[in-house]
Amino acid sequence: MMICNPDSTLAINGEQETNSDSINQQQRPIDVIKIWNQHNSQILNVLQMILSQSHWNDHHGQCHSSLKQLIGDARKRKHYAMKMIDSNGRLTSGLLEGRFTNLGQFSECVTTSSESFSGKYCTVYISIPNNLITVLSNISGFDHIMYETVSAKLGVCLPSTCSQEEIEAIARQLSIMFVPELEIKVSNCVEKNDETENPFGLGIFVAICLIFVLLAIMGTIFDHYNLKFKTNGESYAMITKLESQNSNESLSREPTTDEKILLAFSTKQNWQKLFQVTGGESINVFHGLKFLAMFWIIAQHSMSFSSIWINFSNPFDIKYKVYNILEIFLLNGTFSVDIFFFISGYLVMHSLVRSMSADTSRLNLKTFYLNRYIRMTPTMMFLIFFSTTVLRYLGNGPEWLGSTVMFDHWCRNRWFLNLFYVHNFIQTENMCLSHSWYSAVDMQFFLISPLLAILLIRKRWLGMTLILLILFGSIIITSIMTYVNQYPAVPYFNDKIDINIMNSYYKHVYIKPYCRIGPYIIGLLLAHEMMTTRRDVRLSKKTLIAGWLFTATATFGIVMCMLPANNGLIPTILAAAMYSSLSRNLFAVGLAWITFVSITDQGGFVQTLFSLKLWIPLSRLAYCAYLLNPIIIAIFYGSRNQTFEYTPYLLLYFTISNIIVTYLASLMIALFIEYPLITISKILLKR
Repeated sequence: MMICNPDSTLAINGEQETNSDSINQQQRPIDVIKIWNQHNSQILNVLQMILSQSHWNDHHGQCHSSLKQLIGDARKRKHYAMKMIDSNGRLTSGLLEGRFTNLGQFSECVTTSSESFSGKYCTVYISIPNNLITVLSNISGFDHIMYETVSAKLGVCLPSTCSQEEIEAIARQLSIMFVPELEIKVSNCVEKNDETENPFGLGIFVAICLIFVLLAIMGTIFDHYNLKFKTNGESYAMITKLESQNSNESLSREPTTDEKILLAFSTKQNWQKLFQVTGGESINVFHGLKFLAMFWIIAQHSMSFSSIWINFSNPFDIKYKVYNILEIFLLNGTFSVDIFFFISGYLVMHSLVRSMSADTSRLNLKTFYLNRYIRMTPTMMFLIFFSTTVLRYLGNGPEWLGSTVMFDHWCRNRWFLNLFYVHNFIQTENMCLSHSWYSAVDMQFFLISPLLAILLIRKRWLGMTLILLILFGSIIITSIMTYVNQYPAVPYFNDKIDINIMNSYYKHVYIKPYCRIGPYIIGLLLAHEMMTTRRDVRLSKKTLIAGWLFTATATFGIVMCMLPANNGLIPTILAAAMYSSLSRNLFAVGLAWITFVSITDQGGFVQTLFSLKLWIPLSRLAYCAYLLNPIIIAIFYGSRNQTFEYTPYLLLYFTISNIIVTYLASLMIALFIEYPLITISKILLKR
């Protein structure tokens, strides 16, 4: 080997490459080429061995030719071939600690191409055989079970002319050469031009957004420069300047319907509605509870989705992790949704009783239902439209297809189920916006609310009997289904429960209204009692202490008692059935106590905390944030091309980032979409 200065070069094997697409050896140091060769020669040799199999050329002609060209060009040091070979993942250090995941270089693969083919990136899943697990366990000292729950995951880059089945055949052929017992599966194959383009849908979405922005600009200008308003509830008086013979006079007139509709898009007015913290009728404690619930939901989604959409390089650290009391509130965070069910039940009954207190005939069911439908549907359909037209262009990566499939592909096929709020019953395995099951359940509760309210007002005993039958029926059904099917009490963050059982639990219990109606019913009952009895009830100090002790047990205690289950100590089936059927109702009773003492001004510190004006704007963004946060998380997690080292601080950072971005995006949707459409619906329904 000749010694040269840093600017000199030497062709490998003494041969000077002349191809225009090859690396110019006179411009690159020899050590870079040698390092690449040492790093990738094994991959080239393995591919060459597979090509040497006689049956390959007969059954995989085009793929065989492309592989042969790739290997030959890589040995000639052509740019594209070196990049494709270099982007393959390979096992490195840490194998004894379960570090079997190496995603390679996704972007390097899919952006590389030759005249004949481009790079196709696929993920190869490798199940470790028992004999190899035994060897690894004996050497490392880790438990045998740890290796059983971890699979190897490698990113491979091969020519686009090879189908997913052919790439899987290559991987299996490789395993036969070295470890025949390996189980191989290939999925998530992606090419540069693999996105299903929909320029027509994308164009329509962009046009709609531009229309809304233009209307917002026009409405804001019209509001700010041409009109001044005196606010009186939800009606506006317009003041115009009229020239008369003697003086300028200020005369008031009602704006026309067209003017009201244009003003509905005024960003100035919508901003004021969103951030107004004084005046109006509201139950202040609900603002804090709604933000708490939303914070809880986003934090839980940030944690749970990370285990699905993010690849961690240290899986044993996660498997061995012991959850503590602080983390159990994230793990057992499904109770956050019950906060929304309780508040929704209370507010619906509050509105119904107020409307029907004088005469039940005053209730216009058509307007009642239509107002609710318009309140909830346009925002959800806008996000579905966004997911099916724009989302696919916002990222890419090894987990991109898996993280966005429920928002993109499933919504393209089943969006109409969401339009009618039946997506928690029909084709639930591939539900569009899977987290929006809450919207369907809440709407289904809303449909039966007038019947319950009318019975309570006209025949209290009959209405109370029916409500209690519904409540106890829900408890009985949930307990029986949990016990018979051996479902978990709540979703667990461990591998003790079979994934098929967990999926069945979600399908038949978690998203069904007859299993989740308890907190809603408790909210209805509390609202009816608060509206029909005196609110100046004063409780003794002993009663307050007893009530707070019960509430602490019914909220904190109910959540924390699943700490052993998440750490692997699974409760008995009977205990799971009791917890599944009673826990959410007890949790809602605790919420009812907080609401009652806050309304009667006996809530103390808790009332003060949840009634801070800071929470009011954040609570108004709760619906947008609920619909939007999994999409934000999917975009961020699904576009990660590398593995992460798991630490609690990393997940904390992800959670804070997801909360901030979700609320910023929710603010934009509320100002330009949600609030204008709500105002327009009130204008039209009032007519």
